[in-house]
Amino acid sequence: MARFHPLGAAQELQRAFPAQHPRYDYKPIAKDSLANRFAYVDRHLSNRPSLVSDKFTGADACLFTILKWAKFQSIDLKSGANLLKFMAWANAQR
Repeated sequence: MARFHPLGAAQELQRAFPAQHPRYDYKPIAKDSLANRFAYVDRHLSNRPSLVSDKFTGADACLFTILKWAKFQSIDLKSGANLLKFMAWANAQR
């Protein structure tokens, strides 16, 4: 099994967001890809408050930003209970 790399996971999520293209609609494909990646990160967060430790890190800031983008792309995060807990935790760190 691949080793979890927090910043790498956040960067993978960033790359998976749908790009705007005048001829093609990538959103359905991108949303499926994002759902798999969000599920992976959600499982990682099942026994910890953040990606790395109990402290807020750069990887957490990146993930927090990416999760905020999900709202603007109409991506539902309600199935990721750990992602929602992470959002509340990260928001409290600001």
